[in-house]
Amino acid sequence: MNITITEAFALMTSPDVDVFGATWTKKGGDLRTGALRLGVSVGVTGAGLTFDPAAHGLLCAWDMNKTNPKTGKQGAFLMLNLKGLQSIKVDGTTYNVRH
Repeated sequence: MNITITEAFALMTSPDVDVFGATWTKKGGDLRTGALRLGVSVGVTGAGLTFDPAAHGLLCAWDMNKTNPKTGKQGAFLMLNLKGLQSIKVDGTTYNVRH
């Protein structure tokens, strides 16, 4: 099924979705995949971000498969490039993102 970036963003940020899969192209051109969650507060100090990710076409998410470079533990925050989003998988259904 094909959806727009706006529809993909709405699906990913829906309160009914706990975990979603995503495939995207990083700004450097590398292809990435991840099992992502939103609203994770592990390691958050309360200082907040120094910029608005949405203003740069980014979505801050927790990648459950990525290794944290500071602690070496499983799971780390990343910025998902919405402009490079290719597909998402929510509740077993894969959606291709058209630009």
